[in-house]
Amino acid sequence: MTDNQEVFERSTYLDERRMLVQAEWDSAKSFDKTIVTLSAGALALSLTFVREIAPQPGYVALLFLAWGAFGISLLLILLSFLFGQYDMRRQREIVDEMYESQEDSSEARNGWCLATGVLNTVSLLAFLTGVVFLAVFAACNLKEPSHEDPSQRQSQEVTCQSPNSKRSAFTQAAEAGTAVSETAQSAQPLTWSRGEEDDG
Repeated sequence: MTDNQEVFERSTYLDERRMLVQAEWDSAKSFDKTIVTLSAGALALSLTFVREIAPQPGYVALLFLAWGAFGISLLLILLSFLFGQYDMRRQREIVDEMYESQEDSSEARNGWCLATGVLNTVSLLAFLTGVVFLAVFAACNLKEPSHEDPSQRQSQEVTCQSPNSKRSAFTQAAEAGTAVSETAQSAQPLTWSRGEEDDG
């Protein structure tokens, strides 16, 4: 193998490695942005659900757990941004030491890299947990009717009972009119009989 071939192969290797590193970096940024967007969107969706569909929801503990999980997910992903900066700074120091000493620095450890990976993983798990809690909360409140305001319930009962009350009043008036007419009819023969006795 000639020197030119070795240089070409090494250049190809470095280019491919550089491309893979850049792809990994872009994927990490996309993951962080996606988690932030989804967590914030889930919080907004839950607030809209409570305001528009279930103003007085049940199983509120599930909603609080979902909010807590989404909040933890956002907090962890923000911490991963900070830890990622420390990770790159430490990795740059390792590369500089390896270049200056011309020695293999494979034994050098970068704890920030491990911490960033753990934060991303736990953030994803927290987000999924929040999704589960929010889905169960929504299913429970869609399955069962929401708790109504007692004043609204009383007004609905009064509205429902008002036709019956009108009907009963109308029936009582009709019965009273019938009784009066029957009394008048029964009193007429008695009046004529008294007039006949006076004539006699």
